[in-house]
Amino acid sequence: MVMDSDVAKYSFHGIGIAVSGAEGVRTAIRSRLEPFSVDELQDDHIRFEYRSVGVSDDHVVTPPSGKGRPVEEPGAVHTLYFESQDQLYIDYADRIRLLCDPRRSHVLLSVRDRGESNEWWTSHPAFTVPLAELLKRRGLFGLHTSALSIDGKAVLFAGDSGAGKSTLMVTLVRKGFGYLGDDMVFLRKGPHGMRVLGFPDEIDLTDETIALFNELDHLMSLPKSEGWHKRQVRPEQLYPGKMVSECKPGLLIFPKISGKASSVLKPMNSTEALLQLLSNIIRTDSASSQNHLDALTALVKESKCYRLETGRDFDALPELFRGIAGSA
Repeated sequence: MVMDSDVAKYSFHGIGIAVSGAEGVRTAIRSRLEPFSVDELQDDHIRFEYRSVGVSDDHVVTPPSGKGRPVEEPGAVHTLYFESQDQLYIDYADRIRLLCDPRRSHVLLSVRDRGESNEWWTSHPAFTVPLAELLKRRGLFGLHTSALSIDGKAVLFAGDSGAGKSTLMVTLVRKGFGYLGDDMVFLRKGPHGMRVLGFPDEIDLTDETIALFNELDHLMSLPKSEGWHKRQVRPEQLYPGKMVSECKPGLLIFPKISGKASSVLKPMNSTEALLQLLSNIIRTDSASSQNHLDALTALVKESKCYRLETGRDFDALPELFRGIAGSA
């Protein structure tokens, strides 16, 4: 029996989330969801249940019966969707297995040889992917992006790892932009259009980004999670008072590092922008996947879209984005 003291509780934009498991797992997830921590939840909430197993023990999670459909490229992460059961099964190289059951709003995770080396995996990919799947069934649709806000409008930087999104995020926050999230936000349809909902997760910074800003020098002493090349810090520890809960769409920008002296911003048509965002959709059941596509389509229509070739002129970028956001 799980004691109430062993359950961490959160209210994420009105949706309850309960996490039970070993203290190390709950602490690692709390570092991500601390702003949403609550004392009590309503009966209807999402549940994450972590179980630890020994190195030689059998996992408590096994694939559902029948044939699963791959929803990601094969590799170290084995992801299958079982349509008849409406369940998502993920195997992280046999170190972590999980079964996400949207009908029960429940995720069961089996963690082998859990220790510090597993805490990043259990609290990040093995938590974020099923969380995004369960939230999309409740009308919140995930978007991988660094996200800021200026004058009530979102400034979103979408792209692959290494595109310089976190560097742009720090550049703007320190110049007065509000902070929505470093890696992910969620979209929800409101009475007057789409809303961008903040996910003020830890900020992941490379040593190269830290070196660009003198006030971040002290972060070089922070440890890195095993297997992770970035350092993690809570956003409010860097820039207090900059958190933003939600805002309307404004700018959608796809950056890449040019290495040149000056940055170049080029308009982008909405069709091309939407194609760039399709990888955000977890292709599970058709209804929620279509709703996710509809949300992304609405976001693109309600945003001004650009490609950014990021140069070394970081000091010029805040006013550039402030100006085009004002005209959006």
